[in-house]
Amino acid sequence: EAPVQIAPVMPESPASGDTSLPDQVPLSPTPRQVTEHEYTVRYELGMAYKNMGMLDEAVEEFRVAINGKECFLDATTLLAASLKEQGLMEPAMECLERALADARCDQEKAVPIRYELGLLYEADGLLEKAVETLSSIPAFLDVPMRLERLKGQSTSHQHDGEAHPGEPTTVAAANVSPTERKKRRISYL
Repeated sequence: EAPVQIAPVMPESPASGDTSLPDQVPLSPTPRQVTEHEYTVRYELGMAYKNMGMLDEAVEEFRVAINGKECFLDATTLLAASLKEQGLMEPAMECLERALADARCDQEKAVPIRYELGLLYEADGLLEKAVETLSSIPAFLDVPMRLERLKGQSTSHQHDGEAHPGEPTTVAAANVSPTERKKRRISYL
């Protein structure tokens, strides 16, 4: 009979299901480069969240997406719109102001951003800034009518004794109670 030879014991390689960590794990993961495709995906996810009314989630996605080159302006516009819907006018205005100052925002693509910024200024009562911003795009959408109205409002606020928007302009109108004025309104809805 031949003697039985015993093979030396070799250390086993970890099984594919083994989740134990090696002894030397790096303390922080190495940063990886985010691709333009990932920014676009984040933008699209933000749009989906916004459409579902999940504004907090949409804001977070748009904040990431504005770092992309392709979706920068669209993400900025929707970020500002989402902030506005949340009642955060100041951050919305700052977002659009930063976009206009960014090198990625050329003059042709800046027109809708200037328009939205003008609307935000107007909604926040910053009439002079609204006029200044909208005056830079005088032929866009309803800007001519808006400028005419805003200029009329800003001059009426500057003069004492003139009627302010929302105040009665005649003696007869001054004697009518606010509830009666509401009753006289006609709704076509």
